[in-house]
Amino acid sequence: MKSQVLLLVSIALLTIPLLNYGQYTNDVNLNTRVSVLADDVTGVTGIAVTESGKTYITYLDGYFELKIQLLDANGHKVFDSAGLVLETAATSYSVAKSTQIITGASEDALVAFWNWNAGNIELFSVSPTGTVTDTLMCGTGSIPILEPLPSGAFILAFSRGDSTVIKKITSTSGVLSTEYSRTVNYLCRDMVALPNGNFYMVSFDLLPNPGYAYTYANYIDGNTGNPLWTNWTPCSSNTNTGLYTANVSCCVDNSNFLYVSNTYFAGMNRTAFTQRIDISGNALWGVNGYTLINDGVFNYQQRIFTLYDNSANELLCLINGQNVNDGSATNKICYQKISQSGIVQLSSSGIELAGAATNAALFGMDFCDNNIVYTYISGINNHIYASQINSAGTFLWTPNPLALNTTANSKSWVDALAIIRNNDLFVVFHETRGGHSGAYAQKVGCDGQLPTSVKKYKTEPGLIAIYPNPANDKIIVDCSNQKNIMLSLFNITGKLMLQKIIPEDKTTLDISTLPQGMYMITISNTRQTVIKKFFKE
Repeated sequence: MKSQVLLLVSIALLTIPLLNYGQYTNDVNLNTRVSVLADDVTGVTGIAVTESGKTYITYLDGYFELKIQLLDANGHKVFDSAGLVLETAATSYSVAKSTQIITGASEDALVAFWNWNAGNIELFSVSPTGTVTDTLMCGTGSIPILEPLPSGAFILAFSRGDSTVIKKITSTSGVLSTEYSRTVNYLCRDMVALPNGNFYMVSFDLLPNPGYAYTYANYIDGNTGNPLWTNWTPCSSNTNTGLYTANVSCCVDNSNFLYVSNTYFAGMNRTAFTQRIDISGNALWGVNGYTLINDGVFNYQQRIFTLYDNSANELLCLINGQNVNDGSATNKICYQKISQSGIVQLSSSGIELAGAATNAALFGMDFCDNNIVYTYISGINNHIYASQINSAGTFLWTPNPLALNTTANSKSWVDALAIIRNNDLFVVFHETRGGHSGAYAQKVGCDGQLPTSVKKYKTEPGLIAIYPNPANDKIIVDCSNQKNIMLSLFNITGKLMLQKIIPEDKTTLDISTLPQGMYMITISNTRQTVIKKFFKE
């Protein structure tokens, strides 16, 4: 048989059904796949949602390439199915976890990335059409943090030595520029912008004992980057851990006073404290702040997430940890709230939302339709759950908790991210399925309803032909009356060799420079992705 045989078979026979390429689904054993099989994802690193409901997701593939993908409001991939590469062979995943994404009014994504190999901070501007419109090299440093300002500019802060570099960045038509650069004391861990354009910065002062730190706060002039308080305000005289196993949680109230919450060591125990600081830098709740749960039972509190309820003038807190630090799988989640005057509103034990039997790992909390939604991974069955409570701590969804993923594959809370926008919760996570690790997403409404759409397998884009196959120098791709389709060509290891939009229904590709071997072509429209194979002789 001649090699130039037209391989024309219907999609039902020729395509590999990519069940999780299409859209958001109510099948929580499936979810929506963000990456492709060839990626073998190392972990997810960032998520941001635009005003129109599009979701940017960054992840690190198995080749240590930083990639970004955009899902539309229905979960369809906007960029090429393999994602857009921002940086190649750049880092380790433990470093890439610090990647930050924010979006602006133009719905561009601004991605701050710590390139561990180069030892510097890079800032990318990515348009919703999949174009990197600008890249800004910000200098040596680590652990970038982004905070948008009311003006539309944003603050980039990153660590350099035992200090923090502050840069005010503007983006005009996707072009980035730096208004100023300042260096301040300590290592920034969070920022909160105020309506007047200034912002609070909360930082660690690392101690000689590795992994331990004091927590400080300052009020920064947004126009100059200079601290407005002469001295940094200590949030506690106790030490915390600077490792990623703990988080600092910050928010402001309706008086623009700052709340800083963290978990601090007290002998063999670890306790969640919160501090209230006024606009002049005065710590209002004593030297250490106030404890939130102090029942003598829940003694190893590792992480805390907080929100401020302006209607009730209360700080709402979720604390995650275990009764005793004994290495057992017994992590739980408790809820507590505290008034502006520093009075704890619930019992000394708070309200237990997820018991020790769940071994819950909390990774998200935010307001959703004026109530509280939080997300966690159960270390017992490896499922991902979400729950909604009101300010009194009463569960609102049925069923509760709501499963967002029910595969039994191992997951870590550091590999899961959650964000709420426009009354929808978006969760992205990393796990291995069928021997390939990938990034997956799930969406759920603030009413607790999963997307009602169910995957349907259609015959578009119709009949696909690639010929000759095998081929020496050229192949013809015939898309059967489908135009403006994205075509991507990968080698057997998954490396992207060529990518282009096919403006007509038939195109010729020059493959003369490709080495011999098998290649894969993906052909994508808004509904699905088709994979074809051919051999280069």
